[in-house]
Amino acid sequence: MLGGSARPMRAYDSYGVVDPVADERDLRRSLEQGFAASRSRAATAMAAKDERVVKGVRTLSAPTWR
Repeated sequence: MLGGSARPMRAYDSYGVVDPVADERDLRRSLEQGFAASRSRAATAMAAKDERVVKGVRTLSAPTWR
């Protein structure tokens, strides 16, 4: 941006398929580094399993990523 001023920008961390238990350390590191959000791929075509993964990640990050 020519002529613009520098300012902080909101960003999110990005993952592939996430397992909240196995990837807990990495997810917590994202929080410590200041990421305000995270995204990951759905692991399966099974909505119930994907829902458990999302709930598990939210539990780790509560209340920071809400």
